[in-house]
Amino acid sequence: MTNWLTGWGFRKSHIISAAAGAGTNYQVCIKVYYGNGVDGTEVLGDMTIGKVYLGGNGEDTSFGDVRFTDNDGDTELDYWMEEHTDSDYALFWVEVKDDLTTDPVTIYIYYGKADTNTTSNGPNTFSDLFDHFDTLDLTKWTVSGSVAVASSIVTCTRTAGTDAYIKSKSTFQYKALRALWKYAVYTNYQRLGFNSAAHGSPPCMTFVTYSAKLMTWCYVTGSEFGDFGAVGAGSFVKADLKRKNGEARFVHNDTTLNAETNQISTSSLSIILEADDDGTSGPIAYADWILIRSYVSPEPAHSTWGDEEGEEAPVGVKSSGSIVVIAEALLFD
Repeated sequence: MTNWLTGWGFRKSHIISAAAGAGTNYQVCIKVYYGNGVDGTEVLGDMTIGKVYLGGNGEDTSFGDVRFTDNDGDTELDYWMEEHTDSDYALFWVEVKDDLTTDPVTIYIYYGKADTNTTSNGPNTFSDLFDHFDTLDLTKWTVSGSVAVASSIVTCTRTAGTDAYIKSKSTFQYKALRALWKYAVYTNYQRLGFNSAAHGSPPCMTFVTYSAKLMTWCYVTGSEFGDFGAVGAGSFVKADLKRKNGEARFVHNDTTLNAETNQISTSSLSIILEADDDGTSGPIAYADWILIRSYVSPEPAHSTWGDEEGEEAPVGVKSSGSIVVIAEALLFD
């Protein structure tokens, strides 16, 4: 039997299938429900994610007692809790350490431990880039114009004819961007995505507002636009932009907008959040968090879940902690 994470009452195993090129430290998404149901998968946007039920055996209705381990049963894995609703569900991203390129990997989810707090950690889970904007981290971002951070939200505001943006100092090639962002009004050129420089200079692959519309924009030697009308203005929504060789996939508010195959750059590019407008003031772009994760297509698939296991009691002790009388037989010749 594999090791047990000390102090936790319950666990389930989960097999994640291999995918070509996935490698090590791939982040997978798992939705954890507090109540009862059938473990398996469910669709979130264009992703098929893992789904598991705790059957009411979690000790913390806000999911603070949930942990994930490697296949040895007690080596904890980095994870980030993206969102949760008490006593209902939580959305987790788990970094799988083992190589998912050719062989499936087993991990465990643990739950059922009182008096413990979440160890959710975005920067450890997404080592390429993660920012929840507790501060404006100038080791991660180049900043220009009117940029401010308050209440863990970064705001880029074009003022007095000056563009405002944050641009990552690191660059990324075939990765996926995921962010919780908002654009205040449908003025021109509020931008989120992969970009070599500010102001939509090529090459770029971004979400962008223009002429009262949300658009997707890919630009190497000529522009390739996708026009999606008035989608999501004024509210924080999740955006995913996934890059692979020859394609950029745009998902906004869990709806796939476009899988663009024209004007697709193969260069490593920065991440940009920007407000600019060719001469006027007004555009504002916000982000609550931004991350970069591993991405291959197809992604590693969520396979089977094991049955719930309870912590094994020491010899002579029931799992409830009461003493068990052990009868001993006398041996005679």
